[in-house]
Amino acid sequence: MRNSDLTKEKILNQSGILFNVQGYKATSLSDITDATGLTKGAIYRHFSSKEELENKALLHLSSVMFEKMRGYIREQATAAVS
Repeated sequence: MRNSDLTKEKILNQSGILFNVQGYKATSLSDITDATGLTKGAIYRHFSSKEELENKALLHLSSVMFEKMRGYIREQATAAVS
């Protein structure tokens, strides 16, 4: 993974957490820069707007969650019976 990809993933992870905990409107770009240790310019280099960042963060965190669920399901010997 390139450094640019790692930076983008860091932004997506941290902003996703902030959007989830604080909400979209309550999360400022300054909150995101504080959480990532990056500048506003670095964030805008990867995302054109806060709205785009929120959409991409939601997609990213959803894919992480579903991958974890798939791994858990694969580990199970059989499906649960109720």
